[in-house]
Amino acid sequence: MSKAEDTELDELDRAPRVPVGVAILNNSAALRALGIHSPKAQRLGIGNFGQAFQVKFAGRQSVIKLTVDPYEVITSSLLIGKDTKHTVHIYGVWEMQDTRGTDSWLPWYVVHRDILNPLSEKEAILVDALWELYIDEQYDLQFPTPKSHVMRSRWRNLVRDTMPAFTPTMIEQALRLLDAIAAGARELSAVGIDWSDMHSDNIMRDAKGLIRISDIGYNAPREDFKIAPPMLTVEAAKAYTSGLMMAR
Repeated sequence: MSKAEDTELDELDRAPRVPVGVAILNNSAALRALGIHSPKAQRLGIGNFGQAFQVKFAGRQSVIKLTVDPYEVITSSLLIGKDTKHTVHIYGVWEMQDTRGTDSWLPWYVVHRDILNPLSEKEAILVDALWELYIDEQYDLQFPTPKSHVMRSRWRNLVRDTMPAFTPTMIEQALRLLDAIAAGARELSAVGIDWSDMHSDNIMRDAKGLIRISDIGYNAPREDFKIAPPMLTVEAAKAYTSGLMMAR
């Protein structure tokens, strides 16, 4: 991440927003309709820009995420309904009522997405090793494509030369992880998003074991997308969940 991106991220982090507890309280009925009945018990995690909750409806587990990250909202909106193979599935996006404040405030949004599982400890070590190489400007690395044999060879050689503790088997596993992450990055590129934040906290596996990009927040949209998610009302939430039940 460049210094300019780091500064922008800090500014985004400092931007005013309604406290998340207030946002939840103001939208409690609609969030209950989306499956959040006990926020503390269902909370999966807390980040700089939001919180995630595990829910179950339509016969399956999934995640409701509350976020103020406008980049995540843009990317999530662009991915709704897309049959991605290596990016988290997104099902719905809404704006939360009574959270917009003044023009300088970040409103809260709701994203309904698939539930994913963390990488193993060994996989996380491999991904973070790849990440350290990727962000080192002296190597000028890019995500390899299926036909970019030269770039993939550069990755293999650098992993071998800079990670002497890695066995040949570990190196090949790292490259397989890299291929899946690169495929996810291409899926995001296909909807106009340049993504590169490939450290292990942002990579997970789905229920079938497929590697997927899990964190599609703070990124670089190639266009000035005008995204205006619908407002989350009780009626909208109930209609949405009813539609999912009927589609089973």
